[in-house]
Amino acid sequence: MQKVKLSIAGGNSPSGASPVRQVAWAGPGLLACASGESLVRFWNLATDENYTLPLAKPIARSDKVLSVAFNPAQRYLAAGTREGKVAFFRFVGLDPQTNGGGGGGSAPSSSSTGEQDASGPGDWEAMTPTAVGWKAPVECLAWMVGRGTLACGGANGCSVMREDVLHRVTSASGSSSSSGGPVAALQLTSQLLRVDRRLAAHGGDDDGDSLAFSNNSGGGGCYVLRAAMNVRGLAVSSHHLCAWNGSQAQVFRLDDTNAEPLSVHATTARAMVFKGEYLLRCQGAEVQQCNLAGRVVSKMPFSEAEGSPCLVDRNGSFLAVATTLGVIKVFDLSRKDKTQAAAAAAAAASGSGGSATAAAGGGGAMSSGSGGHAGWRQVGSTGRFADVATGSLLGTCRSIAVNCTGTRVSILGDRVVSGSGASVVLEPDSRLHVYDTDRDVIESFECGKNSNPLLSSGGGGSGSDGGLEAERPPGCGLRYPVAHFWDCDEPRLVAIETRRVRTAASVRQEQAEAAKAAAAGKGSGGGTNEVVDAIAEGKESEGKDSYGDGSGGESKSYGSGSLSPVRPLNNAHEAESQLRMLQGDGASGGGLGGSSGGGSGGLGAAFARTADGEVSTLFATADQGLLLQGTFPIELPLEGLVGLRVPHLLFASRRGGGDRSAAGSNDTKSGAGGAAGASAGGGSGGGGPFSAGPFIATKVLHDFVGLDTVDVQTRKALLDFAYYLTVQVS
Repeated sequence: MQKVKLSIAGGNSPSGASPVRQVAWAGPGLLACASGESLVRFWNLATDENYTLPLAKPIARSDKVLSVAFNPAQRYLAAGTREGKVAFFRFVGLDPQTNGGGGGGSAPSSSSTGEQDASGPGDWEAMTPTAVGWKAPVECLAWMVGRGTLACGGANGCSVMREDVLHRVTSASGSSSSSGGPVAALQLTSQLLRVDRRLAAHGGDDDGDSLAFSNNSGGGGCYVLRAAMNVRGLAVSSHHLCAWNGSQAQVFRLDDTNAEPLSVHATTARAMVFKGEYLLRCQGAEVQQCNLAGRVVSKMPFSEAEGSPCLVDRNGSFLAVATTLGVIKVFDLSRKDKTQAAAAAAAAASGSGGSATAAAGGGGAMSSGSGGHAGWRQVGSTGRFADVATGSLLGTCRSIAVNCTGTRVSILGDRVVSGSGASVVLEPDSRLHVYDTDRDVIESFECGKNSNPLLSSGGGGSGSDGGLEAERPPGCGLRYPVAHFWDCDEPRLVAIETRRVRTAASVRQEQAEAAKAAAAGKGSGGGTNEVVDAIAEGKESEGKDSYGDGSGGESKSYGSGSLSPVRPLNNAHEAESQLRMLQGDGASGGGLGGSSGGGSGGLGAAFARTADGEVSTLFATADQGLLLQGTFPIELPLEGLVGLRVPHLLFASRRGGGDRSAAGSNDTKSGAGGAAGASAGGGSGGGGPFSAGPFIATKVLHDFVGLDTVDVQTRKALLDFAYYLTVQVS
C-alpha cells in the first residue's frame, strides 16, 4: 500500500497549512480537494502533478469551496461554497477511462499521446452554477448513483437538486399543406410552459437567410401557463397539451388565447403522444390508449423478451415504439389486426390474460386490468437496435421519430462506455440510425464528419482534435445529433440538429475567444461587464441576493440543463427572477446587480456563446442509404431545431414579439387555475422575462427560397428534383 501525505501551504493553521475539508476521487488517480479557498485543487497521483480550478463567475471571488463531489456517470464535479452556492464543472478531456474502485470515474488518461496527456484545468468546463435553499455553507455533497441528482447538506438542512431538461415539442398531426400550422410547446422553467400557435404564413427572402417570426396579429395566439408539477415530459396536439413528471400527468385544452386545465391523473408513464382525443402512453409492459382523464380504453402488450416500451412517436396514423431491450415496432393506428384482436379476446374470455395485464399496467386502479387489446396492425418487421454483423446492441435508444408512411424510424442513441445498471457511463452516439421496416435493416449516417469547415472542432485551425478523427471508432465522431424530425408529407426527408462534442481543445478555444470579446467590449459603456463584475465582487442590489429574492429561502436555476432544486417555484416573482437570469433580460426593471438600462445589460448576455450547432437535411434512399442533402449553421437568434414542415424548418428563437398575455396582469395561465401574475407575464414592449423568447421561427429550406408559397404539386416536384439531384451527386 502506498502512503502519500498531501498538504496545502499558506493556510491559517498554526502549521501554515490550509485545512483539507473534503476530498473526492474525480477519476483514476485524480483527487479533487476542497480546501476553503476560492478554487478546487487537484492532485494526479499517477503523474505526481497538481493544478487548481478556480470558481467561475457569477460566484463571488470572496466565496470559498467547502465540499466537493464527483459523478462518474455524467462526469460532473460539484463544489459547494461558504455562501450557499454550488458550482459545476464538466470533464471534457480526451480519452476518458473509468476506474471501478474507490468511487472512481472518468478522468484524463495517462496513456494518450500528444499534449493532451497533461491533466490540467483545460480538461474541465465550467457549467452554470446554482444555489441551495439557504444562505449558509454547503458542508457536504453527494451524488445519487445514476444521473442528475445531487444532495447538498449543511447546518440548515438538506437540499436535493435534479437536472432539468427543457423540452420543446410540436404537434404531430396535420400536414404542411393544411390551413392550420403546427402548435408548439416550449418549456421555460421547471413548471412554466409557453404555447405558441402563431407560426407565420410567409417565408424568407431570395437570399434564403430571412426568418419568418411569430407575431401578435392574425389567427393563433401565444401565452404562458403553469403546470402543477415539475415537468419531465411534454406532448402537444392541435387542441391539447399534456405534461408529466413520472408520477402524474396534467392535461390542458388549448385555444388561441387560453389553456384550460382538464385533468390531473396518476401515471408512471415514460413517454406519451396524442391521438385525437386520446393519449398513447408507455407504461409498464404496455402501450396504453387512454382518454384525457387517464382511463385506459385499450392496450398493446409487449412480451418480456421484447422489453418494456420506453419511447414512442406518432406521425399521422403511424406509431413507432422502442423498448428497453432495443426492440422497434411500427403500428398503423388506422387499421386493425383482426387475428390478433380475436386471439386477445379469446384469452381474456378464458381468464388467462387478466392477471398478466393487470401486473404489467403499473398505473393503479385506473389502468390495471381495464381496456381491451388495441389490435393495431403492425407495419413491416419487428426491428432491433443492433449491429447487423455482430448482433450486439448499438447502445441505448435516446429518441425515435417515424416518417409519414411508417416505413422508416430514425433513432438517436447513447453508447455504453463502461459500467452497468444505474452506474453505467453513457456518451452520445455521433450517428443517426434509421430502421427500414420493409427491409428490416438499420442504416447509419455519421454526423461526426463535419461538412461545414466553419464549424469544425478547433474553429477551422489545426487543432489536436482534427488529427484524431480518422482514429475514432464508429459513433465517436466530433459531432453528435440532438434532434431529428421527419416531414408530415415527404417520407424520404429528415432534418437533424447536431452539436459539437465538448473537448478540452474546443473549450480552450472558446475561452480564448470569450476573453478577446470581453477585452474588446471593456469600457464600451454596456451594462453587461458592470453586472458581472458587481456580482463577482459581491456587490449585489439592495437586499437582493443574485441567487434569490432577499428572503434567504428562494433558490433558482441558472439555465437549461443545470441543476435546480426539487422544490417548485411557487410564485410569479421567482419565475420572473429565474427567467431574467436565464435570458439576460437587461430591459427588465432592476435587472441583476442593479443594472436596468439597455437591452443588453443582463447577466445571460455576458455568458452567451456563439451557437455551435448546425442543421443537416438528409434523404433516405433504398439503394444508397442516407444521403446528405444540405447543411447550414444555427446562428443567433436561433437556438435549436424543433420541427420540419416542408418548405420550412421550425426553430426556437430568442426573437419574435411579446406574449398575448403580456398586457394584463391575470392573463398568464396557471395550471392550478389561478394567474401567474403580472410580473411573470411581462410587457409587450420587452419589459418582462418572456419578451426575449424563446418563440417559434421558420426558415425556408434552401431549395424553396422564393418558392415557399407554391402549390402542393409544385412543392412535390421540387422535392423530387432535390432528391434525384442528391442521388446523382452522391
